[in-house]
Amino acid sequence: MIDKLTKVIRNPASLGERALNASLWNVAGLGMRYPIRLAGNLIMARLVAPEAFGLMATVTALHIGLSLISEVGFTQSVMRSEKGEQPRFLRVVWTVQIMRGALLTLVMLLLALAVLFLGPVYAGADTVYADPRLPGLLCIAAIAILARGFESTTVLLARRRMRLARVKLSELISQAAGVSAMIAIGLIYPSVWALAAGLAVRAITRAILSHNIFPGPRMALRWDPGEMRELWSFGKWMIIASIGGYFAAYSDRLIFGALVDKELFGLYAIAMVWVELGVQILQMIGSSVFIPAFSAVMRENPGRIGPAFRKALWTFGCLTFAIFTALYFLGGWVIEQLYPAAYLDARLLLPFLAFRLIMLMFIPLREYIVSTGDSRYAAFAQTVAGLSAIASIYVAYHLFGFETAILAFALSAIPAVALQMLYPPLRRLLPHMWVALALCYPLTLGIWMMLG
Repeated sequence: MIDKLTKVIRNPASLGERALNASLWNVAGLGMRYPIRLAGNLIMARLVAPEAFGLMATVTALHIGLSLISEVGFTQSVMRSEKGEQPRFLRVVWTVQIMRGALLTLVMLLLALAVLFLGPVYAGADTVYADPRLPGLLCIAAIAILARGFESTTVLLARRRMRLARVKLSELISQAAGVSAMIAIGLIYPSVWALAAGLAVRAITRAILSHNIFPGPRMALRWDPGEMRELWSFGKWMIIASIGGYFAAYSDRLIFGALVDKELFGLYAIAMVWVELGVQILQMIGSSVFIPAFSAVMRENPGRIGPAFRKALWTFGCLTFAIFTALYFLGGWVIEQLYPAAYLDARLLLPFLAFRLIMLMFIPLREYIVSTGDSRYAAFAQTVAGLSAIASIYVAYHLFGFETAILAFALSAIPAVALQMLYPPLRRLLPHMWVALALCYPLTLGIWMMLG
């Protein structure tokens, strides 16, 4: 087995070997990078109060939200387009990416201004939106957005080729740089500002590395109306899909920040750190393996897409359930062992959040739809997911309370998954997929009812 894995890493010739190679690098990269993040989290938990993590959860949600809401499918376009290897196309993508980054930076600064004047008026006095530090933190996040706009598109080229060694090295170095800056500043001035500084340093480091360690053409500004029309033709639907996907993933942090006090929201953010470990593993495999792998099969051997997809879905489902089980049963114990007393109540929220992982076992459905180029259907499904998440949180919170609202959010993607199953090519590939959905949720809810 070791010899086989070594051969795959050194010579990823076949599609299966390239996919396995990408999976190994994804897991290895996360295995090195996430412990650095957790170490920084544990150190900062001893320097700052829980409310600092609540503030940064809101900043991060808004930061990521702007990026996703304006997502025009750069990654997917480079991966699926026949021009994805051409220097001219990569430079056009980089030019559009810079323009988008500059616009998002301006939007973030305007958002900070709005929070400064409107937050104290409309938000509860004990919520993060009324905190006077939030506008300044959003300004620091704007720096990170601008830096991301200047990242070289040779990173996307490496992802297209499923050669992720340098991608993971770049992520590891930038993560270490951000955490180091955060801890250094936190030791001198222990406050939420240290957390924000780490975010900016990480983004700047990643942008610098992208231009220096990846093979491919050097970036230069390139304006090509024809190429931009192609990007927009695919990307306009990806914008809608990204908006829906954003609210499906981050509406909890936006809404709970306005409904509960800063301390409770900070504990929620700590629990989310551990759930995000599983989420990142699964989403990373989805974006870095399934999209390029499915796209390559459809380009090179369309007749094999059925067996490849079924194998991917089955393997991914087993991995998802294993991660869910580990977090559900062990997550609270881990928090008890690692965090000071002020953070221990986060262990009570973790089992509810863990159910979010169950929804991710159907990621291959979404990535298959994107790989076909049908961004319109993907946008529709993601919009349903976003609306479902918002509605689930509000209804469950006002009727049953905070813990039930967390569980409702975790399972809110059920309508979107059902909609993805209705996609005609998927129905032909997996005519009995409804059985998986029918068995999945009663099983997980039964576990929760017996053990909760």
